[in-house]
Amino acid sequence: MQLFLNIVCALALWLTRAAWLMLCGAACCCLFGMLASPLDRAGPPAGTVLRAAVPAHTVSTGCVAPFGPGFEEELLQKFSAEHGYALRLVPVPSAGEGTRLLRLGRVDVVAGFALAGEAGMDIGPPYFHARSMMLAAAGVSPPEEGAALPPEAASGPDGEMWRMDARSWAVWAPFIARFEDLQRQAEREESHESYHWGWRAGERLAARLESFWRHVTRPGEGTLAALEDRYFSYLADRASDNVVFLLNVVQKRLPRYSGMIAGAAARAGIDPLLLTALIMQESQLDEGCVSHTGVRGIMQLTRETAAFLGVDRMNPAQAIEGGARYLRMLWDDLEDAGLDDWDRWFCALAAFNQGPQRLKGAMRLARRMGGTGLRWSELKTVYPLLSRPHYAALVGQGTCRGLEAVIFVNRVRWNYHVLRGLVALARPEAQYLAPLLRGRR
Repeated sequence: MQLFLNIVCALALWLTRAAWLMLCGAACCCLFGMLASPLDRAGPPAGTVLRAAVPAHTVSTGCVAPFGPGFEEELLQKFSAEHGYALRLVPVPSAGEGTRLLRLGRVDVVAGFALAGEAGMDIGPPYFHARSMMLAAAGVSPPEEGAALPPEAASGPDGEMWRMDARSWAVWAPFIARFEDLQRQAEREESHESYHWGWRAGERLAARLESFWRHVTRPGEGTLAALEDRYFSYLADRASDNVVFLLNVVQKRLPRYSGMIAGAAARAGIDPLLLTALIMQESQLDEGCVSHTGVRGIMQLTRETAAFLGVDRMNPAQAIEGGARYLRMLWDDLEDAGLDDWDRWFCALAAFNQGPQRLKGAMRLARRMGGTGLRWSELKTVYPLLSRPHYAALVGQGTCRGLEAVIFVNRVRWNYHVLRGLVALARPEAQYLAPLLRGRR
């Protein structure tokens, strides 16, 4: 009996010590977690710089893209803001140079290239695929003055062929009009390249980048779709004859109205080039224009809208003044909607075309379909649905020409892209835009 009691006591003592050790271990783990977790949540020390190697061309820098700093830079800004980094871009001529700097520790991430990865480097998931193009110089070597190809056009060995991805070509095509025939004559599919970010494996930064890419590539997250729409989607339906016509309007018709446009834009607080792009889409700067729906004048105002604004829609000075004021009213009405600035302008343009109530209906429909209702990339997919009675009824409206709103916004954006590019690249046609920009800072 005594032996049995001794065994029980020894066992109890052992269990007590084991429990105590387990409790101590758990406490240590909790303490370690409390010490470590805030560090991860807080991110890097304040002022830590994220050095990003990017290609020195349009897609990354937004050289002629008017709707923001550029696709790659916006993505890098988003990551840096979420994790507390100060972003510094390091332009490089090639993916090879970017990965070399990464190996040497001179940059922390390589972005904007079709990377294949290498030892010691991780790459994120592909975030867009671009078709490579070969462009022939059509017997012009070197290119004529004013027709030079952009930096991302890599010259071939004979100096008469250039390689560029299709998205960059779409961005630059309006400004290299003498090369317009290249796409039809010499374009051929070479490959589809997948673009990735790259970084050194095994570092704390790597874990943050992996988490970031898991998030932005999650189905329905929307960041990549919104950036794709902002920088590239509006370029798809504009051909070379559109460029020729637009430049002709700039040279022959704009001088008559540039003073009116500049004054109206200044009073309304609108970019005069954006207002010009809108007028070009409405009437091609033709004050006698009459549409198939009966709207009239240089701003294509309806009779009701003109009466609301108190202007004579067939008087170009009054119509431009009223149209600028109306666009600004539509912009101001969206102040509390929570929209990004450019999405807000796109929505204001859609409302200019189809009315503010239709815009509100599109926002409600986008939310009913699982979206936020706050991104133009969402709204452009639901606007056309409002032409169907079933969808219009879901938001308590009659049908409307929803697809027309999407086409209208895309074409105004394309006009604006060209006008801004003419100025940014100091093209000869920019002289006709100078009166619009005088006094603007």
